[in-house]
Amino acid sequence: MFSQSDFEELHSQTTDGRSLACWISRATAKEAKGVIIVASAFGRCMHHNSSIASYLINNGYDVVRYDSINHVGMSYGEMMNFTMGDALLSANHAVDLAKALFPARTLGFFSTSITSRIAFALAAQRDDIDFLITLSGVVNLQKTLARVFGEDYCALQLHDVPHQVIFEGLSVGAKNFYQDMMSGNWLSLESTRDTIMQLKSPMTCFASSDDDWVEISEVKRIFSELDSRSLSLIELEGCGHDLGENPAMARMVMRDMVKRCYEYCGFKGALIREPSYNMLLKTALQERRIQRKTISAEVTKSTIDYSITK
Repeated sequence: MFSQSDFEELHSQTTDGRSLACWISRATAKEAKGVIIVASAFGRCMHHNSSIASYLINNGYDVVRYDSINHVGMSYGEMMNFTMGDALLSANHAVDLAKALFPARTLGFFSTSITSRIAFALAAQRDDIDFLITLSGVVNLQKTLARVFGEDYCALQLHDVPHQVIFEGLSVGAKNFYQDMMSGNWLSLESTRDTIMQLKSPMTCFASSDDDWVEISEVKRIFSELDSRSLSLIELEGCGHDLGENPAMARMVMRDMVKRCYEYCGFKGALIREPSYNMLLKTALQERRIQRKTISAEVTKSTIDYSITK
């Protein structure tokens, strides 16, 4: 039986010399159906995606997880310096790494929450991402941030923006974040719609009907305005932004996510193999210990440089 703690840890240098930490997991099948990049959500680390990775690996997919630079996790930098631009650079490098490690694989990109706004921009820029799958994806970043922090800092002038704000106990540098969002045109619903309009790959979005951070009506508005056969919206009834609070719905979404991956990779109708609850729990605990130990430990050995040059 597969053990998720058998992943390979890589530290790859980005184009500007910063270290991006990745966990590479190989499919249990003899021949992988594809490779899926799984991006950590805002304020989350690679180990938080253990269940998603387990479902994918158990069903024949290689998986590449990564922690963005200037974010929580094992990559370079701290959350105080987080920007959307750095998150996009991280996502681009993760794709480059996956293409280098698995050059012949169909490649998908999975994201959640604010990271989905990054994924939209990523897939609009590139033509080598075969499909996107998003969960609770943010489409109106300004409105979402106002609900998360309790105040619309994006409506203020820069000199009125606080030096830092707190997200779930994490200090986020507000001024850098603010300037980057303004200069990068990340904030509005309209900018998200225009970005999705430029997508070069099909996409499935799972959106919750009772999400306090993302209005389902705005997600539907984008889909109705674009009216593209390559875009699929799946509405999740009666659940909020964090599916971890609804295990039954989370299981359904993970099964449906695997089903969508099968379809995008040409394996429609293939049997879905679910990892057991005990295996999911064991893997989650193992990975949490591994990542926390690694983050807190002093670096006493040199890391392998998997530099990607385009």
